[in-house]
Amino acid sequence: MLTQFRGALKGVVAWFIIALLVLAFGLFGIPDLRNFAQSPALQVGGTNFSTVDIQREFDRQLDLRRQSGQPLTREEAINAGLVTEVLDTMKARAAVNEEAENLGLTSTNEMIADFLQSLEGLRNPATGQFDQVVLQNLLQRNNVSITEFREDVRTDLNRGQLFDSIASPMQAPAGFVEPSLLRLAESRTLEYVTLTAENTPFSTEPTEEELRTYYQGNTERYTDPEYRVFDLVLLSKENFQGELTVPEDDIRKLFELRRARLDVPETRTIVQIPYPSEGEALAAVARLETGVDVAELAQERSFTLDSVTYTDVAQSDIADAAVASAVFEAEQGDIIGPVTDLFGNHIVARVISITEGQESTFEEQRDVLVSELLDEETTRSLLDAIEIIETARDEGAVLTDALAEVEDATVQTFGPVDSNLITADGAIPNDLPVEVLAEAFLLREGEESEILPLDSDLGYFAVSLQQIIPPALQPFETVREDVARGWRAAQQADLIADRQESISTRLRGGESLSAIAQSEALEVATLTVGLQEAAAIFPPEFLDEIFKANLNTSVAGNSADAQSAYVLNVTDASFPPLAQAEFLSQIYQVNVGQVLTQELSEAYIGALQEDIGIKQNDTRIAQVFSSGQE
Repeated sequence: MLTQFRGALKGVVAWFIIALLVLAFGLFGIPDLRNFAQSPALQVGGTNFSTVDIQREFDRQLDLRRQSGQPLTREEAINAGLVTEVLDTMKARAAVNEEAENLGLTSTNEMIADFLQSLEGLRNPATGQFDQVVLQNLLQRNNVSITEFREDVRTDLNRGQLFDSIASPMQAPAGFVEPSLLRLAESRTLEYVTLTAENTPFSTEPTEEELRTYYQGNTERYTDPEYRVFDLVLLSKENFQGELTVPEDDIRKLFELRRARLDVPETRTIVQIPYPSEGEALAAVARLETGVDVAELAQERSFTLDSVTYTDVAQSDIADAAVASAVFEAEQGDIIGPVTDLFGNHIVARVISITEGQESTFEEQRDVLVSELLDEETTRSLLDAIEIIETARDEGAVLTDALAEVEDATVQTFGPVDSNLITADGAIPNDLPVEVLAEAFLLREGEESEILPLDSDLGYFAVSLQQIIPPALQPFETVREDVARGWRAAQQADLIADRQESISTRLRGGESLSAIAQSEALEVATLTVGLQEAAAIFPPEFLDEIFKANLNTSVAGNSADAQSAYVLNVTDASFPPLAQAEFLSQIYQVNVGQVLTQELSEAYIGALQEDIGIKQNDTRIAQVFSSGQE
């Protein structure tokens, strides 16, 4: 946050950026019917987060993305991975905060004051000095108290002290980056021949003995994998979804709970100028009544008109109740004030425009609410069924017998199937969730799994492993044709490798590649390439050898698919002009330094999280975000 403050509080976007950051300090949660236990959904060391905390952070992040121009719906954000990103952020923040507290790091009021005074966006444009009125105006605009703001800045400063000590922004040493930079900038001229099955033909047919010897030496290729047969108990929401039994009054109560969120409030665009004394404010009102433009008054107070204009604000957006009441009781064009706010400022305002609010009706929202309530009731029925099954299992029943009291559970038998979800005849069951397969291959024969949530959040499952079929070598007669194809391919590869080694030996002996190619009926290709261009032709492991080789040195390697081979000479190497190399070196030092800093920070946070421990209730979190409703 501190880096963002320093970098962003400049220029015309300063107010917008500050507003976004301050918004991050406090948003409210939304009532929900879900009634979870009081255990935390996320625990990082000694810091606990409820589902409400996670929901708040998710809403905040989604709101920030929308304000930055990404028109995401809630469902789109969930599908894009925002939930995971939010959880990762909360884990990292909590771990660093705990470590800072353990180390006794603190930030005094003087340190906070120095930091605030260093922010360009909080300075008076006329004097260039920190202006308390500017800060108070900003906080009031975003409904944040000065106490909340001070404590958030204190926390961020503490985190900053910690990170500055272990991962300060660095510039990588020139000696560290120059070899890599030269490699990236270098161009090499290569002459090479390519050996393939077409120019190195092999036509010998194998004997029976050779085939059997190859078969015995490559038994892993002809061994069937382990297969498993198991029963899958599927408790899907679809099967448990019945008719809604919630009374109409309960639907209306839910509507009233959500109404504040569903309604579009009236908004107003106002110009609001703070004055330190009531006399100055009264004089400003008098001048406005005589026709003086508000822009002129703002300029006299060293504000731009944009900085004191609040566009489309709802009454709840104005932190001071007195100011909010006065603004929303006025008509369009009215002059308001002076009104004394919480900070002792005397506010003079004018209503520029009014946008009427829109109230949601029960009829408009009923279908959405019914769908949500039906999902709640379905989940409740499903959890009741799980309770019945688990109770029966606790009393000694096997999984399939425990289903006797549950009508809507289904049992399917799968297998034999291997760990790649392929059956013995090569089919792939497309209705088997991956997490089910993973669980089936963790069990021992005769074991049953616990009832576990499906990753898709469409229900739960349990697995009962019936049989393990161990890996088995297929008889030679069954795979004879496959063995013959493998033997030919191996012989072809050996023939190419032998020819490759022969050409390399002749090169090392002093013969030219062109002379060798002529005697071998091969064509010589020549090209000059940099590292990136060469990567499109040669595989990575061979590429590294090419750019490490000395000039006039032969290098041999295979293609990425191992179907062909290369023998080449490096005949020349060139580098960009020195001035360009120095310029690139400076950029590269900064970029590599940033990468090193980031990697060090991530490694440090990872180590902190591992030390203090993290517990995450995926089921509860998934239930919170299972609906795409706003």
